[in-house]
Amino acid sequence: ITTLDGYTDKFTATAEVECGGWYTIRLKLANVSDNALSSAVFLEESSLKGPVITVVDTTNVGNSFNDSLVVEGCSENHIIFSRSANLSVEMKIPIAVDTLLSTAIEGVDFSTLPDTITLSPGETSDTLTFWAYDDNLVEGIDTLVIIQDYVYTDCYNYPVRRFPYYIRDKDSLIGELILPAATDSVSCPGDSIELSVLLSSYEGDYHGFWHGDSSIALTRYVEVNTDTTVFFTLYDECGDTLLFQQDLYVKPYDLMVYEKDTVRVCPGDSAMLVPYYLGGEEPVVFTWLDNLTNNIPRTVLPFTDSSYYTFSLADGCGELLIDSALAINMPQPSAGFQYLNDPYVPLRVLFNEKAQNEVSWTWYIDSVVLTGQTFEYDFARPGEYEVLQVVTSDFGCIDSITITVSVETDFYLYIPEAFTPDGDGLNECFEIKGVGFEGYEFSVFDRWGNEVFHTEDINECWDGTFNGQPLPVGAYSYRLIADLPFDEIEIFTGTLNILR
Repeated sequence: ITTLDGYTDKFTATAEVECGGWYTIRLKLANVSDNALSSAVFLEESSLKGPVITVVDTTNVGNSFNDSLVVEGCSENHIIFSRSANLSVEMKIPIAVDTLLSTAIEGVDFSTLPDTITLSPGETSDTLTFWAYDDNLVEGIDTLVIIQDYVYTDCYNYPVRRFPYYIRDKDSLIGELILPAATDSVSCPGDSIELSVLLSSYEGDYHGFWHGDSSIALTRYVEVNTDTTVFFTLYDECGDTLLFQQDLYVKPYDLMVYEKDTVRVCPGDSAMLVPYYLGGEEPVVFTWLDNLTNNIPRTVLPFTDSSYYTFSLADGCGELLIDSALAINMPQPSAGFQYLNDPYVPLRVLFNEKAQNEVSWTWYIDSVVLTGQTFEYDFARPGEYEVLQVVTSDFGCIDSITITVSVETDFYLYIPEAFTPDGDGLNECFEIKGVGFEGYEFSVFDRWGNEVFHTEDINECWDGTFNGQPLPVGAYSYRLIADLPFDEIEIFTGTLNILR
């Protein structure tokens, strides 16, 4: 046949056969259109096909991520060998690792593979399962080439095939538990602290939960009533797990305690009332509950013997304290005193206090300050003087009084008219007594004017003698020159008698 022209039609015929059987293919041609023997039949290359083993592989079975690479330490990997024909015979599929083309080492980088996959008569498929091990090394991508070796059956021999896989390092689960507010302590019991889990590396999906309540949110607020530790467990699809823990604290907190503030107020006076308290958390809000003022301290003027001023304290932790401060009207002292001119000492005045409810006395006399209940004071000269007495009670209340004191010079003399120097021990000496004078000059004269006695000693008395000899009874004259205060002089004259 040198030429073929005209139309070419393709015919397909199928027939069921049994493995190992012999069959004859017969083709019949009829050429009736042009009466020429010019038709031909051709068999298309590979038109007679034998049965095949179908291979379907799945990496990282069950994971949410779609990755053609096998991930170390993650889920298992499947290679499914299937047949659709030649089902009546047992099929043994040899499996091996191409050690020349593979950089991954069996038993080290991945699990050991079976050397044979067996399909029993009637069984259509079987699965080869292997895992890539996590060696915790950063080593790049490893190559794994799995060989399906020759498969011999009575009806057909299956050729060798190679299946390449690539193994990559797993993305480790890396994260941290942080405090967005940068503090692990609360000031008040019951306050909350925000905690948040941040991830920087993971494989596939991740999940986690807070211990104690199983909350799964990565950010949450934790109420802190006492010092405590919070735990959070995190895991990803490839089984990596992290356990975070965070210690949380309550700062030392002292409940507010009011230190009683009682002020004592003298009648008619005002006082500053300053309530003192301890503890609490700032800010502390102070409120006088009478709504008259919120000044601290405040000025009070008690209108009864005891006045209570109620207030409230609210601190930053919400604690509320209600109490009251007390102002007490104290007894008022009453100033008063008496004075007496000393009858024996000119210009000397005796002072005696007559005050009430007092514990101390201060006297202001003639520009001099004195203290005490009773005392004597010698004035410089006669006159009228204002004396101020200030008395203070044991609570500090004060009263005062001013009295005008008249200071006089009391002066008098007692000059006897006679004495009896007769040796009986009675009235033996002529003695002048008196007060209010500073000295005197005393002289006695007989009837002829002769001086028979003279003295300037106020303590010396006359025994009725002259030159050691007793004078006769009778009348004698005397002269007394008295020196009074303030350079004054007074002269007294008279007659005295000697009796025996």
